[in-house]
Amino acid sequence: MKEQVKSLQEAPPPATPPQTQPAVNQPTPAPNQVEAAPAKPPAGSIAALRESWSHVGKGMTKAQIQEVLGPPTNELTINGKLVWYYYYAGIGGSSVFFNGDGRVSSHQRPTVGFW
Repeated sequence: MKEQVKSLQEAPPPATPPQTQPAVNQPTPAPNQVEAAPAKPPAGSIAALRESWSHVGKGMTKAQIQEVLGPPTNELTINGKLVWYYYYAGIGGSSVFFNGDGRVSSHQRPTVGFW
């Protein structure tokens, strides 16, 4: 038994995996090292919708509206005028009305919790 104890004492210690610190103990950056917020809000956020709808105005073409807002959820014709309807889950609906020459005559932004 003494020989076994001696051999264990003389054997190199087993390798242990390096210890990692939990994320909560990670150092926080100094105030001047905080990353800046992205210039444009993430797609699908209320801030992104506000930004997009702020660019909608009278006289814009269908192509310009589609570039700013994307394709409509639905297209309707009311009294001979084209209406693009946009629906946002959890927010509500909005619409863009076009006159006879295909330009925006009016629009209604999303309202529920939006502005």
